[in-house]
Amino acid sequence: MTKIYSVLFAICLLFAGITNAQQLKSSQKNKAVLEQLKNIPLNLATFETATPRRPFSADEKCGFAYMMEQAKAAGFNDALYEQKMEELILQRRAALGTGRPAVIYTVPVIFHIAYSGSTEATIGTGANIFKDLVDSQIVQMNRDFADLSGSVYGVSEDMGIRFVPAKVSPNGTLLCEPGIERINWESRAGWLDPTTLPTLNSVLNHYNSVVKPQSIWDPYRYLNIWLGEFSSSGLLGFASFPGNSTLAGLDNLETDQTAGVVLLTSSVGSIYNPGAANPYDLGRTATHELGHFFGLRHIWGDGTCATDYCADTPPQDDATSGCPGTGALNNCTPSGPKMFENYMDYSDDACLNTFTLNQSE
Repeated sequence: MTKIYSVLFAICLLFAGITNAQQLKSSQKNKAVLEQLKNIPLNLATFETATPRRPFSADEKCGFAYMMEQAKAAGFNDALYEQKMEELILQRRAALGTGRPAVIYTVPVIFHIAYSGSTEATIGTGANIFKDLVDSQIVQMNRDFADLSGSVYGVSEDMGIRFVPAKVSPNGTLLCEPGIERINWESRAGWLDPTTLPTLNSVLNHYNSVVKPQSIWDPYRYLNIWLGEFSSSGLLGFASFPGNSTLAGLDNLETDQTAGVVLLTSSVGSIYNPGAANPYDLGRTATHELGHFFGLRHIWGDGTCATDYCADTPPQDDATSGCPGTGALNNCTPSGPKMFENYMDYSDDACLNTFTLNQSE
């Protein structure tokens, strides 16, 4: 069961012990925690599944499935990862019980806004968006992670995470626009015009190999979010998945050069201040990708009625599109209503409002 709170406990301790919005006190790394768990006996058969995996589609709105295929080809052991997460969840339940989080983690965020210096130098032009859109996106992230977006499910839950705009740069300089770094991509060596990236593959490869390594802020102190207007690719965003490179079989997913989230610029916004990527303009792309960043899977398990390792999210045969009516069925056996309002589905932003208790653990 890959859940946000256990990933925070095991992997994101770097975000704990914050004394202010700019600086993180914790120097612990995710690797150290999992190193201590190496000797716990594994029963991998428990997590094997015969459910057929749906082939990756070039029309994916999120890069998660493609990144997982790459990771598995490079050695990522999916079953071992989920086994470790299950062990951490059981440890947490034994220590703290279940229910709403006892601790709220506050995470400083930096948005790297890529724009064209020749055509978008004026703030508010094209991809060089106004600060108020970034601010409203952070508000939306906090509402969604705090279970304040109107979920009707009894299993909906506060994720125990809040986001604040970073106030200082890595060298200690006060930011004139908290939470924002504006980057003229034309001034950077090897950076391509995001609008010319034609496929999901090209976006992921360019950001992971060029953009992120040249611009990332210390991922042990900041949550990095990169913005780019790569709408030609059909992609809304992608996120790194928690990396555990000291544990055999769990590497090749995330490094200190790639950790973070990438979003389509026009998807940034909120229900109060929408972006331009209707119907994905209310800030829920960020919520979805942050779910991946903290260890969550797509609710359909990227397969036909496959598992997302969360017992309180019903299975479904595929990603949802649009906003189905209440009671829309999941096309699984046995049949039942789908939870299309879950942030880890592909539904339109307007009908997303739920993270569950198991997702939060």
